[in-house]
Amino acid sequence: MDNLVVFGIIVLSIVRVFGFLISVDFYVNLRKNRFFFLITGWFSWFLAGLFALIIPQTSDTFLIDLLFLFNGLFVTLGAFLIVLGITNIFWTFKTKQVILVLIFLVILPLISYLSGGNRLVGTVSSLILFFSYFIVMILDSLIGKNFKERVGNSYKWIIFLRVVVFLQIILMTFIILSGETFGLYDSTDDLLIILNYGMGIALSLVILILIIHLEHSVASYQKAFLKDTLTHDIGNILQIISSATEMLSVSEESQNKSDLILKKSKEASKLINEIKDL
Repeated sequence: MDNLVVFGIIVLSIVRVFGFLISVDFYVNLRKNRFFFLITGWFSWFLAGLFALIIPQTSDTFLIDLLFLFNGLFVTLGAFLIVLGITNIFWTFKTKQVILVLIFLVILPLISYLSGGNRLVGTVSSLILFFSYFIVMILDSLIGKNFKERVGNSYKWIIFLRVVVFLQIILMTFIILSGETFGLYDSTDDLLIILNYGMGIALSLVILILIIHLEHSVASYQKAFLKDTLTHDIGNILQIISSATEMLSVSEESQNKSDLILKKSKEASKLINEIKDL
């Protein structure tokens, strides 16, 4: 394995460790399922790099084939889980559906390995990556017309991610058509190795930055939406209470209670207006 490949895998692994740690921190503080997807996704990507680094350390043909298989398997699992974590911000997925897809992603590389060896595993892994990346590229079309409003300033990072993903797909297609192996583990083309791992590192960094930005943007959108909705609904309720109280015919003895209701309703309305201005 070329030294450039080893260096590229090590740098990628470091970025993935940061992604894993940041996702763990989000999960501990927010306890949302999407961060569990991200945690397992980053960890799967890290394991993929670890298996690749072990390959040059052994001469056992069967073990090398097994490591190649695990590398392709965990690369695709990682990509799927990270895309799942990102899209889970906007959609809720059923556990059974997720488990079925994960089982499929495990079985498919195994079948590919048994029928065509590691080269076919690499091709299949690349196709699964293409599909995962494609979902990210059409995310705004899938979400709907209020997508830009929901993601706020994060939209520019989504555009940046699209550019990187597009370039990555072109590069991966060229690698496959050139007859190179998945990950370029046997390649001696320094330029192609630099482009491949440079693009992979850039993609991982953009995904990491996007995850952080999206969490902040979506949380801000949700808070603003809840603030506007709740203050509007509570304001309507108070208006009804005030109007009904004014319309009631009450005895002189009950008038003080009615006046107190009106006074407190006005105070509550003032507080609601203050909340709107936050």
